Amino acid sequence: MDQLQPLNAYSRTTLREGLYRVPNPRHIKFQESHFIRLAKYLEALGVKTMMVENDYVDRDFLEDYATYFARCFKPYPRFCRRLHFFCERITQEQLECAMLDVASRERTRIQKSYLGFIVARPLPRPIGRACLLPPPKGKGRRKSHFPLCKTFRANLFGIPLEVCTVPFQEQDSVLALCATSALWTALQITGHMFRHITPSPSKITALATAKILPEGRIFPNDGLCIDQLACAISSVGLEPLYFAKTNDPNEDSTERQLFRATVYAYLKASIPLIWIGRIGGQGHHAVTITGYHSKKTNRHSFCQTRLMRYTFMTTTKSPSRGPHKTQRIGKNGSLAGRTEVKTLFLSKPRVLWFPSIIRFEYH
Repeated sequence: MDQLQPLNAYSRTTLREGLYRVPNPRHIKFQESHFIRLAKYLEALGVKTMMVENDYVDRDFLEDYATYFARCFKPYPRFCRRLHFFCERITQEQLECAMLDVASRERTRIQKSYLGFIVARPLPRPIGRACLLPPPKGKGRRKSHFPLCKTFRANLFGIPLEVCTVPFQEQDSVLALCATSALWTALQITGHMFRHITPSPSKITALATAKILPEGRIFPNDGLCIDQLACAISSVGLEPLYFAKTNDPNEDSTERQLFRATVYAYLKASIPLIWIGRIGGQGHHAVTITGYHSKKTNRHSFCQTRLMRYTFMTTTKSPSRGPHKTQRIGKNGSLAGRTEVKTLFLSKPRVLWFPSIIRFEYH
């Protein structure tokens, strides 16, 4: 039990202590805004108990560590922490009983109250693999749909735990920027569906730059272009597919409906999509679309849907954006009032047939 810290009633103080181990003055403001966003998300899920698992070995971070951090002059630890969250109050005695007795009520209670986990990396931007339940499905006429959610398992000292969600992680400024993090999320889902490898963020960046070299160094990385994303997708045995927008203000309604229809159709088929465009004049950005809102009407219309954008802390310029962030589709296919959509990018298996989509030239 030395590897497990005592159970704590959830509070923002205990969450902060569990997450941040490498303070950095340059990231204080950045960390605080992200921390508040994460805390509000957990509180909306109804978290009451938090458990910290020390010296946790995360496969993705271990590969990233061997690729870059182990060679840095500044020493970085190679072990992570894993934070588990529960929607019921759990005592240390109940946990020990659940660990010793397979058929105990305490074990069943712990399993049913599980909200998910976050891997805290020993980095200034600590959010590694995070599997948290999606938001409630909503009430009234508007319902939230998350067709990409898959079951991810964790083992807490012999207690099997499950959470149905889409993993996400925070980008860093060295190995994985927004495009790499968005593709990592998408491949976590397609890996469940099509049984291909699920590369770590550093491996995704290496695959993406194997044939198309970046302008600068591979590590630290300055971001990936669309063609490099396509190379990474092809490397795991999938086929990249583009759907680009013209952003013409005179574009007719048919083109706008086609964009929404494409998003809706592939989400219903459980195929994740990567949205690439500009957000508030901050340059190109990439996020993974994982769900949508729909309204109850007499006739179904995908044109009335609201997409949900899934990314967590992917840029220092937009710290308020977080997991399952709701964005409305604008008239030109944008996800917010000041966004400009460039490309809708998705990966599909080579052995299955999907309707082909024309790639439009964009300006």
